Amino acid sequence: MTIKTLQSGEFSNVLLAPWQIARVDELTCIKGGLAFPGKFPAFARHHRGNRIVDADIDTIPNNGESLGNSQHSVPAAVKKLAGRYIWGGCYHQHFGHFTAEFVHRLWLCNTADHKCLTVLFCANSKNYILKPFFKEIMALFNIQKWEIITEPTEIEHLNIGEQGKHLNSNTRPSYIPYLEAIAKKHNMAGAANSSDTNIVENRNTDICILRSHLKGARFAGEASLENFLISAGYTAYRPEDHSLIDQLKTITNADRIIMSEGSALHLFDLLPKIKARVAVLNRRPSQIAAETSLTGKVEDFYQFSTAALAYLPEGNNGKDPNLALTYEPMDKILKFLRANGFIKAEDTAIAPLYFEDFSNFIKTNEPNLLADDGNPQDTIVRLLLSELAWRATANRRLTIQNTYLKAKLALAEGDLKASKPLVLQYLWKERDSDKALHLKEELQKLEARQ
Repeated sequence: MTIKTLQSGEFSNVLLAPWQIARVDELTCIKGGLAFPGKFPAFARHHRGNRIVDADIDTIPNNGESLGNSQHSVPAAVKKLAGRYIWGGCYHQHFGHFTAEFVHRLWLCNTADHKCLTVLFCANSKNYILKPFFKEIMALFNIQKWEIITEPTEIEHLNIGEQGKHLNSNTRPSYIPYLEAIAKKHNMAGAANSSDTNIVENRNTDICILRSHLKGARFAGEASLENFLISAGYTAYRPEDHSLIDQLKTITNADRIIMSEGSALHLFDLLPKIKARVAVLNRRPSQIAAETSLTGKVEDFYQFSTAALAYLPEGNNGKDPNLALTYEPMDKILKFLRANGFIKAEDTAIAPLYFEDFSNFIKTNEPNLLADDGNPQDTIVRLLLSELAWRATANRRLTIQNTYLKAKLALAEGDLKASKPLVLQYLWKERDSDKALHLKEELQKLEARQ
């Protein structure tokens, strides 16, 4: 099936090379895949959003030969593949990135002149691991022949189709018919795959796709939210426990979906328009994945946005928001879900154990912080306070929860000068609450001792 508004072309003597992430002019780029993308038209190059984010390689991978002034030339010693092939893209071992970025040229495989051609992908290392999802995606797109390139290789004739979708941009309308053809071929609107022993055997249902089982990169108290939604009639669904086809069928046949922002959002990148109403709980600030993956696919979707990261573990490049535990009051999330018709107004509130969840998160992700600590609970409170204080400074505001915690810690340390204004601030905001009266009593005791 030819999609006229998506471009394609055949190029001769194309050098492919293992890819890597690099910084070029302060922009994160991909070097490799197409070794010299600069000589190709824009449609053949890799995009994120509306930006081209690939760059020419500087050396020949695996032998370090400098290109010098011979840029765009193909060294005589590289491996050569004769014949015609299709360029798939980079093979990324992360499901979300591969699905979002590197499968949307495959529409070309279903055009009359390209059906029998082998599809080429480039790995980033000879030691790559072929994840099970790769073969499932090849089957979904009806790709019969494929090969993963692990060393510099010159392709005699390489056919390249335009990306039907870029990461951080909406699906192109002209790409939707191809996704519709895939859905029809695999009977997405039919019953779930009976060969999948983990299938959810109900159609026209409500499902929640949350991240409560993960050690990080989720909301604090998310397990409490999941249990609440189950009691409200939702089916908890964990995509990684199911085949790709079952994942897509489950989403296609759902009536309402509540999901945490994460890789599962990119399942929508593989689907045409669906009937479900979708609520996405963004766990990281300024995320656009939900908007770009759902626009044009879901007519009725809602986003809960956050600016609150409760704790950011150290990653390879400092504090990493992708690994963060996110804090939002669960009642605030329930209010959002009620307002948009995902739960009933009479459904009760929940009381998640935030401190216990945060404590387990620290013990799992950064156990060395608590090693040989005589008072780990106090250390955890201090860590949480430091993150709350950082967040408050960034937002130019001080939350009442932070005021209470800081006052309690100052009182515990016997710091009258620091604790008194905090207690008075909390008393002014909360007046006769039990917590306020408790802080007042503790302040009076501290004043009496001093």
